[in-house]
Amino acid sequence: MAEAAVTHELGAAVRSQLYRVAASPRLTPRDRMVLEVCRVYGRVQPGTALTRLRHIADKAPGEWAENLVRALAEIASEPGNLALVLVLVLVLVLERVSGWADGGGGSADVAAAALLRLLHGDQDMPDVPAELERGGLAPEPVASAWAASSRSGHAVRPVLWSWLDALARHGRGDGAAATSLLGAAARDPGLADELGRCARRWSYAHTRASPAVEALRRSLDQILRRKPCFVNCSRR
Repeated sequence: MAEAAVTHELGAAVRSQLYRVAASPRLTPRDRMVLEVCRVYGRVQPGTALTRLRHIADKAPGEWAENLVRALAEIASEPGNLALVLVLVLVLVLERVSGWADGGGGSADVAAAALLRLLHGDQDMPDVPAELERGGLAPEPVASAWAASSRSGHAVRPVLWSWLDALARHGRGDGAAATSLLGAAARDPGLADELGRCARRWSYAHTRASPAVEALRRSLDQILRRKPCFVNCSRR
């Protein structure tokens, strides 16, 4: 069915049927089928698959969360289409998912978990900081993803720590990865506070200073000085 969903002859009809099932207010066993079909065909057509997955996330029970997160992560990690998938996921998908995280409801936890998994990455996932530094991805949608992740209440510190590691290895204090973090910090007090604490602890834990991390800390200090209410207004 996933193959049929992307064919010229049958694709429109199959996607329409998938949409009718997903958009129905009642949760049925067919929604599980739609989720799995979207997980597969979404690697080729992420936009339409994500629309259907969002409808399912809005009505699915909590035990479906891991399957939904896995579907979103797999759509983002399609090898061979990394630049396309990252642009679509972190512009189309993550901006949309960021809206889910802001909006609350049944899909908020799914959205936040998916955002953090995409930002963290692993051997099977896109390397978002590296792609930012290569210029294959703009900082703005990634900043939106970071801000939404922070507002969700999920723990972002392990992911921030991995990004500081990446900055120390390959990044620049004025590079795109740092820009995305600072952009998110400028719009979210909780993230600014958490990033500041995490960066300090990272520096204390390493005997050799990282110019990129120290530059990030200086820029973050400037943000906090310009917005003195950040520390007091932090939600942490």
